[in-house]
Formats: sequence, C-alpha cells, structure tokens
Amino acid sequence: MAQLVRHALHHRPRNVLDVLTNCDDDEDERWRLLVLEDTGELLTSDAKERTGQGLSRFLNVVDGLIGQGLRVLVLVTTNETLSSLHPAAARPGRCLARVEFVAFPPEEACEWLAERGHKAKPAAAETLADLYARLSGAVPSVRPPIGFRIS
Repeated sequence: MAQLVRHALHHRPRNVLDVLTNCDDDEDERWRLLVLEDTGELLTSDAKERTGQGLSRFLNVVDGLIGQGLRVLVLVTTNETLSSLHPAAARPGRCLARVEFVAFPPEEACEWLAERGHKAKPAAAETLADLYARLSGAVPSVRPPIGFRIS
C-alpha cells in the first residue's frame, strides 16, 4: 500500500486506474486496496431512482477491475443499513463480506469506556465514533430521531 501511495504522489497519475494498474514489477503479487467512502446513494435498493445509472456504472467498473485480473479489493463504506443495499451490490461473488457497525448498547459502551480508563456512563446507545469522541474529551451530541411519530 505504501508503494501505491508513493507512486500516486510522485508520478501524478491521471486517474485511479493508472494507480491500480501501474506496477514497478510485472511479478508483483500484492493486492491493492481501493477505498470508496460514503457511496450509499449508489448502492441502495432505490439507487436507480436516486442516481440514474450510477449503480450500474459502479458495478461495471468494479467487475471490470476484477475481470482484468487486477489484484484489487474494493472497500465500500456507507451510512446506509445493510438491509437497504441493492441486492446486486451485495450478492455472493461480488461482495466478500458485509460488516455493519451498530451503536453499542449503554452497558457495552460503559464497559468499552471503562477498559480505556474513562468513567462516563452513557444513558443511550453510542457509536464507536461517539465513544472515541468521549475519550478525547468531547461530549457526543444527542441526535434527534429522524422520521415521523404517531401519537
């Protein structure tokens, strides 16, 4: 990975494909990691309505990289729930693993913080980002619920 970053900084590639396909050694057996962050709008079950052909283009690019025999792992992050992802994006053979990071229940959050010497006692579930914020001295803000409530 360090070689990939050095190459990107020193050779000014024109695009991501230049970085992924350029190897100093034809026998290079190392894998490269392509990270695509916050791609939720491309991957949800209603992606076609939201972004047109974005999902199809995304899948074609990823399948093309793999089809060319490139040793590339594509790590995709999203804030969408796994259940909302389009089946084409998460099908076996295309998706190696589906990992969801849910909020820690209050008891687990307290335990996690205690293991790191912090005495806070969260009253509600908190994400890992919230817990790290607490360790650095920040107090996570309370997020209002999203949606409609019927009384």
